[in-house]
Amino acid sequence: MEYYTYIYYDPSRNNEPIYVGKGKKLRAWRHLNLKGKSPFISRLKHMNNNGINPIIGIYAGYEEEFSHFLEEELIALFGRKDLGLGPLLNLTDGGEGTSGRTGHKAWNSGKSMSEETKKKISIATKGLIKTPITAEHRKALSDSKIGIKFTDEHKANLKIARNNRKKK
Repeated sequence: MEYYTYIYYDPSRNNEPIYVGKGKKLRAWRHLNLKGKSPFISRLKHMNNNGINPIIGIYAGYEEEFSHFLEEELIALFGRKDLGLGPLLNLTDGGEGTSGRTGHKAWNSGKSMSEETKKKISIATKGLIKTPITAEHRKALSDSKIGIKFTDEHKANLKIARNNRKKK
């Protein structure tokens, strides 16, 4: 079964990333019909009420294990809002659904990765996997970053998040 990692972006906020997830089939689009009071669902409802459609970036074609890994890395990179580290409305650090609080390291403890998975992880962490995205999505992402400068506080938060990842 082919898995993917997805990112929701809010076009009303310069395409700010607001959620990262992992799934297969229609998982990425199911959030649009969910009911509940989580910060992410509330944001989607607010966007919908204002005629704003989120942009959903799909990074597909991976094994489940690699999709878990990529989800965790992207959440750490962008940072969770509830921890004061970034804009993401995720309530976990990623991994395996709601059990993601412990991450894939606990989920995968005692198992060894295949050589193919190790190679994919190595390539991805070096930024060599080229994920196909539409030209429109690429332009929207590019335009959203023009003129953005990180505050000293944001830089400090990124450093904390990076150090926390190294400790895991």
